[in-house]
Amino acid sequence: MPTFSNEQQELIDNIKKKLWHRAEEVWLQIMENPTEDAAFYEHIAATIARNGGAQRLPDLWEIPLTNFLKKGKHQLVLDIARFALKYVPDAPNLHPAVLQAFKEIHKNVPQLDYYIRASHLRDKFNLGNCLAQCEEYLYLNEGEFFQHINWGIGKVVELDLTQRKVVIDFPKMRNKTLTFEGAHQFLQKIPQDHFLALQETQLEKLKEMAENDPLELTKIILKSFEKRINLADLKALMTSKLMSEDAFSNWWNKLKTKLRNDPWIELSPGTRPDIRFRDKALDYFDEMLIRFDKGFTLSDKHKILKELETHQKGEPLPLEKAAPFVARVRMWHRDCSKDDLAGRLILVYLMDETSKFMPSPTVPLEDSEDSILNNISNPVEFMGRMDIANYEIRALERFIALRPEESANLLALLYLDAPPRVGQYAFEKLLEKKEFIVAADAVNTLLDHFDRNPQTYAWTVKQILKKKWPDVDLVHSDFTLLEESLNHLERVRQKYVASDPDAKENRHLQSLLRAIFTEDKFANIAAVLPELSSNEVKRFNNSIQTSPAFISTVKDSIDNLFRKIRKDVFEEDAVETGTKVHYCTTHSLKSKQEELRHIKSFEIPQVTNEIEIARGHGDLSENAEYHAAKDRQTLLFKQMEELQDLISRARIIDSDKVQTTYVGIGTRFTMRNIETNKSETHALLGMWETDPEKGIINYLSPMGQSIIGKKVGDKFELELPGGEKSNFEIISIENAFK
Repeated sequence: MPTFSNEQQELIDNIKKKLWHRAEEVWLQIMENPTEDAAFYEHIAATIARNGGAQRLPDLWEIPLTNFLKKGKHQLVLDIARFALKYVPDAPNLHPAVLQAFKEIHKNVPQLDYYIRASHLRDKFNLGNCLAQCEEYLYLNEGEFFQHINWGIGKVVELDLTQRKVVIDFPKMRNKTLTFEGAHQFLQKIPQDHFLALQETQLEKLKEMAENDPLELTKIILKSFEKRINLADLKALMTSKLMSEDAFSNWWNKLKTKLRNDPWIELSPGTRPDIRFRDKALDYFDEMLIRFDKGFTLSDKHKILKELETHQKGEPLPLEKAAPFVARVRMWHRDCSKDDLAGRLILVYLMDETSKFMPSPTVPLEDSEDSILNNISNPVEFMGRMDIANYEIRALERFIALRPEESANLLALLYLDAPPRVGQYAFEKLLEKKEFIVAADAVNTLLDHFDRNPQTYAWTVKQILKKKWPDVDLVHSDFTLLEESLNHLERVRQKYVASDPDAKENRHLQSLLRAIFTEDKFANIAAVLPELSSNEVKRFNNSIQTSPAFISTVKDSIDNLFRKIRKDVFEEDAVETGTKVHYCTTHSLKSKQEELRHIKSFEIPQVTNEIEIARGHGDLSENAEYHAAKDRQTLLFKQMEELQDLISRARIIDSDKVQTTYVGIGTRFTMRNIETNKSETHALLGMWETDPEKGIINYLSPMGQSIIGKKVGDKFELELPGGEKSNFEIISIENAFK
């Protein structure tokens, strides 16, 4: 069973308790930085289904599918989608992501479009079955290889989708026809990268590998045959098409030495050895020593030691395994420049850690911690060069002990300029020493200079909003901090370029800033809303709703929070716009909800991306693409707001309660033109159902309002769309839904 984080376990617990609202909130938090572990989604889908929530899967799954699709994780999109489709085969809202991912994965298949059409995968309905059907076509696709126990390796030459039959050429049986079911039952699929398939498609390349890279060829064979093969079987494979039996003997003698020296290959002793592909190279300690040697920086080497320490759980290594680690540190310390004080101190600390693995005490290095720290003139710059948080904190503690008179100013500078973990630790030490004035000056300085230490800025804002520092006098209000954090988040997001070396750091910073708004069920937002003016509430909500930094589901949750806490502001808007309910059918409401979802989830993100691309083209004053995209964004937000308003005021027409004693909403009536004696039948429905060609009238239209309330036999004058007037009589009234 997979291991889950605390947040993931909380999600599972809420699902099992059927606390769906809370489960959805936790899901949104997890989806801010979604895991790529498919096993997690498989477990969650099964847990939801077991607890009666299967129909919720498509809406929940849409978030990670959209996220991973944008990242180009197409196989992951399909893998995760299948877990939902297992329980809800008909999931139209997953269709766009599934279809796009499927096309990307199989884009090199010439018949792909034909298979998609034939399986109806292009349609939005019955997605699970259509996907399975299309995958079956690809499984049996022309050019694929299959193995029969008697007929050998065969290649698919024709696929008849209508008859569900496949034609395969075997070595001694050409054009063998089987049904799809027969192929599944009697044949074994041979992957395209399997050695036997490569013999059919790339024979000359295999011969070249046998000559120039026999070790790599052997690894291909091992991976094709469950990572193990004996010498007799290897000889049979090699001499079938690649070389003669005489040539094999010399080839094998040369290969043996390479196999013995490869850390991934195990060669058993004897004249007829087995060859096995190891699950991992060499033993654990040998591998760790190699990694320790190859660590590019001292920070890399420290991480490897921590990994080894975790593995050992406080137990020493055997002397023959531990001694090489200690020897390496001594060698690096000997070669380290005398002027590189940071490097030499790190090596002192590394020696302390490697000594823990020795079964007996070791001789310390010639340098000591105190001798190095007493020669430091600029502690902030020195600790910044150490680049290992644990060691920086250790050095800081010792430095304060050695120079207590400098501690307050040093801690403040480290808070402002050191890496986040060290800076945060330094600030907590300031508070511990009750240096509140120094602490306040440092905080207010950082809040005015975001770029000085962005990650520590994000941490600082969160601590302030959580009221963690009551003794620190601050000049920024909580609302100001939230607005400025939102501006910084947008600025950081605009700087993001996936190909930049600092892209990962940028994404991490975005996540830290985003968490200011989203963590603890948007608690920081909820805390400031009651004290804001109406204009501040509207401005703040609009800033979040128009920010590309939040996904649509998070924006929806935040919008609901605004409307719940500051109901007064949105009721004012409703009065100003003359809000009233309107009636519609279930089908129309669902259609409009889907339209709104599409605008929020696809069209707005798409145009936002277009704006960012256009922004990169230079001067915005003469950038036609930028202004066109901005205009479209404005239009989309207006459409979104109008749809949100109409959907919130929509009421479903109850087909069972439609009255037929008079013309009303949900009725179908026939009226006779008294002048022409011609009859016409209409249905009176809502604004979303209006269709003059089908005789459906909007009950809110002038014509609808003129007719509503009329009974059978009533005569009345009606102004027609062309402007002329005629007299009509109601002939019959019935329920439009029956």
